[in-house]
Order: sequence, then structure tokens, then C-alpha cells
Amino acid sequence: MSSVHQLDLGSDLKSDELEHAHETKMWTIPSLTEGHLRDLMEKFPDSMKDIMNKHIIPFMSAEKARFELNNTFINVLGPNNQRWKIISGHGKHEINIDITDINDPVITMKADDNNPEVMRGEGITKTFLGKCIIKKCGNEGTTKNESMRKLLQVAIDRLPNEYDKNTLKNAKVYIYNSMETLILVSGDGINSFVINTENGNPKLKCSKLEKKKQISKLVPLEGSCLVLIVVITLILFPCHFCVMGVPGFILWKIWKRTRFILWKIWKWRNC
Repeated sequence: MSSVHQLDLGSDLKSDELEHAHETKMWTIPSLTEGHLRDLMEKFPDSMKDIMNKHIIPFMSAEKARFELNNTFINVLGPNNQRWKIISGHGKHEINIDITDINDPVITMKADDNNPEVMRGEGITKTFLGKCIIKKCGNEGTTKNESMRKLLQVAIDRLPNEYDKNTLKNAKVYIYNSMETLILVSGDGINSFVINTENGNPKLKCSKLEKKKQISKLVPLEGSCLVLIVVITLILFPCHFCVMGVPGFILWKIWKRTRFILWKIWKWRNC
């Protein structure tokens, strides 16, 4: 393995340090498993370690089914154009990680024969979507991948304006054009959206939203119900019946029936 020149991601670099920062630091490891990645982390600056813990390792664990851990390479682009490359095997699969903004990293898994391209961020925000447009289609004014640019523009114009931040922190957006599929992911991806073209017009559809837990209408009455149960139980409890015979027997039956009904209500309430 090559030696590592550790750089402080948060500090200003001198001209000679900046020149070295542009050089790609490369490491070869047997596999991109969590154990090997954590061993390699010791060679990185502290800021990069935090990125590895919060974003890269969870991403690798979540997506490991779609690539070979022992045949993949990771490109990392950091602040001040710092670059790292981590290689396992022949590097058949490609993963690109942009941490030029260490507070909002973007992880891209390139498409292969069986899977579409995936881009992961902290949330489906306008900032994240803007980065996706630049990475997929280039800067504004270029004509690269115009059909995908239009669909991503629909995402940036509508998603942050029509859905709340919490929804977009756990979302998956499927974007289809005639040539390719792009998947944008944040969090656990439980909320799903589809953007495609119908009759030449871009369309946004929400295919799945997480159901929010609704507060029961009976919650304000819980205290009153408990008091009522206690009062009825004390009044109707058979030990208080001093008179035996028909009246006492009727009251005892009423008590049993009331207790049964209250138990059924409690059971239904706690289902």
C-alpha cells in the first residue's frame, strides 16, 4: 500500500500542499467489507473518517447485494480537489463519492448490465438535486443528456415545494427516460416517487407515502374512562351487596355484564 499524506479537510492548504492534494491517493484492499474499510479509515483525516462512518459504510452495507465487494472501486472527491481511490479486485463496479461539501455528500453507484444508476444524499433537497443535474447533465448551457435534465428539473421544481422535509429525508425517486433509469435515494427510501414522460410531457407521481400514526380520538377520554371503570366497579362489586335474593342476584349479573363490556372496550382500544 502507498503511504498516506494526511490533510486537514477544514484548513487552508499552502500552494505546495495544494499541488499534492490534486494527486489521487490509492489503496488496494481485499474486499470492501466493513472490517477492511474501518482498517483503512485509520489512514484518512478525521473529517473523512466521519464521512465513512455516517455515509459510506452504511451505503455499502445497504447496497452490497448489487455489486461484488471484492471487485469494486470507490472514487472519492473531497474539498480542495483532494482525491482518493479504494480498489478491490479488478474494480468491475464503480462507486463515486463527492464530499466537496462534507455536510452534504453525494454517493453515486454507476449503472451496470443488471442495475440502474443510484445517487444517494442526505435528503431530496434542491441542493442535492442540483448536484445530480450537474453530475448527470453538466452545467447549465450544455446540451448533454437533455431529456434527463428536464426530468431532474421537474424534481427540483416540485418535490421540495410539494412535500415536507421529513418525507424527502426518507425517499426514493425513480426517474425514467427512453435511454436510462436513475434512482435518487435518501434515508430508508420508504416514500416513493416516479418521474417520467407521458405523451412528451414530464410527469411526477407519488407511488408510496409512509402512513403517519394518527392519534386516537379516544385519547382525551382515557382519564375519564379509567375513573368511570373504577367507580362502576366499586359500586357494583358484589361484596357490597348485603341483601341476598333476587335484587342482589340481578345487581351481580349487571356487574358481570358491565365488567365484560368494559374489558371488550379496553381490548379494542389497545389493539
